[in-house]
Amino acid sequence: TSPSILPDPFFRINLKNIHRGKHGSDSEVYDTEGRFVPEKFEELFSKYDRTNKGGLSWEDIQAMILGNMNIVDPVGWTAERLEWWVLYLLAADDNGIVSKEKIRAQYDGSLWYQVAEELETKKQARSAVQKAKWQ
Repeated sequence: TSPSILPDPFFRINLKNIHRGKHGSDSEVYDTEGRFVPEKFEELFSKYDRTNKGGLSWEDIQAMILGNMNIVDPVGWTAERLEWWVLYLLAADDNGIVSKEKIRAQYDGSLWYQVAEELETKKQARSAVQKAKWQ
């Protein structure tokens, strides 16, 4: 999304150029002009959350990646795998499910704030346990 040909070394995202992040073999939740398509978002879950658990498991994500593959698109295959694998590692709960809310937050950009808040809560809980241990 850099304004020039060269990528931004700090990986900043310029919303004006968000459409440049679109690649083949993706979930099509964003259209070619960078607009969010709610119907496609809901379609992810109607197709791949087969047991109605309210999110996607590792197996569901793998099935979705395979289902979205375009012919002769190794760049798109790689991009989609990396995006979803990182999301899984970052946002999966203890049961190995990435909730619908977290996936939505990833699409609207609020996931990073949620993760920061969760880490801060865990840090405070650890601090309280340590404090109680020494009293």
